[in-house]
Amino acid sequence: EELEKNHITLFSWAMVADSFAIQRNESGRINVTRSVTKGEFFEHFLKLTRFMHTRLKAEGLLVLKEPIGIEKALKGEVRVVLSTEGAYFIEGDLQNLQKAYDLGYRQIGLGHFVESELTDVRTEPPKLEGLSMFAKSVINRCNELGILIDLAHSTDQAVEQALEISNSPMLWSHSTIIPRMSSYRSRGGEIMALFKGTAVKLAEKGGVVGIWPSLANYSSIADYGDGIRRLIDWVGDDHLAFGTDMDGLGPFALMRNNYADLSKAVEYMAIKGVSEKTLHKISIGNYARILKSVFD
Repeated sequence: EELEKNHITLFSWAMVADSFAIQRNESGRINVTRSVTKGEFFEHFLKLTRFMHTRLKAEGLLVLKEPIGIEKALKGEVRVVLSTEGAYFIEGDLQNLQKAYDLGYRQIGLGHFVESELTDVRTEPPKLEGLSMFAKSVINRCNELGILIDLAHSTDQAVEQALEISNSPMLWSHSTIIPRMSSYRSRGGEIMALFKGTAVKLAEKGGVVGIWPSLANYSSIADYGDGIRRLIDWVGDDHLAFGTDMDGLGPFALMRNNYADLSKAVEYMAIKGVSEKTLHKISIGNYARILKSVFD
C-alpha cells in the first residue's frame, strides 16, 4: 500500500548477507561482532531468501527477473529487484552465484561490513589492495548471467579495478560523492562516500550512483535535494538515483517517513527548477536503464 500510494514501481530489496555477524552499537555505528565458519553465510542466505519470498507472496509483489518486467515497472506495475548487500554466500563457489540467480536475484553487492574474500570494504582494514582474483571471476560470471553488480561499501581502489573488468555498467547503490578520496573508517560527511574521480569513471562506463538520504551527509530534505542538484553537475543526470538504504541507516536516516519523504524530495527539486525529465531519470529511469543494459 505504501509503495502504491507513493508511486514507487521499481526498487531493490536487499538481503543483508552478513546481518547475523554485525550489530549496531549505542552510538548507531555498525560493528562486526563475531567470526563466521564455512557454510554459515550460505545457510543464512537461504534462510533470508525464504523469508523474502514468503513476504513478497503475502504482499502480492512480483520479482523482476526479465527485461519485460522493467517495461511493466515503467508503465506503473510494481516490480522488486532482489539484491544482496555482500556476496559472502558465494563462499568461493561460483555455483552459489548460479543458485542466487535461480532464486531470482538480479543485483549483487560484492561487500558489506564483514571482511570480504572479494573486495576491500570501507569498515575493515584493506588487505586485498582492491579486489581479489576470485572477485574477477565473480564479476565475469555476473556479466554472463545478467546480474547487476553493486560496488557500494567497496573501496575506491576496488571500484576502479572492477571498472576495468566488467563489460556491463555497474551500480553504487547508496552513499554520496565527495571531492576527495575517503579513507578507511572515514567520518563525518565522508562516511562510505565515493570519490568524485571514481564516480566520474563509473558514469563514463554507464554506471549509476545512488544518493543516500543520510544525516551524516544531509541535514534536511531540502539539503538532500540541493545535494543531488550539485551532483548532477559532477556526473550528469544520467548517472544518479535515489539510494535510500532504508533498513540500514538507523538513527542516521534523514527520511523518517520512508517513501512519502522521498516524494517530498522530488517536489522540492521540481520547485527549484529540476526538469521533469531529470526527475524521472533519478527516480526510476536510470535504474531501469542500467538493469536493461545488464540484462541484455
